[in-house]
Amino acid sequence: MNFRIFGILGFIAMISLHSLLAQPLREPTYEMKIAKAEELVMNADYYNALNMYQECFRESRDRELMLPIAGMYYKLRDYEHAERYYERY
Repeated sequence: MNFRIFGILGFIAMISLHSLLAQPLREPTYEMKIAKAEELVMNADYYNALNMYQECFRESRDRELMLPIAGMYYKLRDYEHAERYYERY
């Protein structure tokens, strides 16, 4: 009888532990996202850098991010969007 109770409790504990470990430990911070975007620019991955900068801009509404966003649009040859962001900056 005791073995069954301990077995059931052990099984429940393993399921609970598994679900806890499956969760992300933390979300990336704003600074981590900016650093990743800068790294992507250095690797000439402008499309993904643009997405990362835009995500940061939506999060913070920091006007200083408009310049790198405009630059990414320019490098991707989307001159209309680049012009809009340069004008807003």
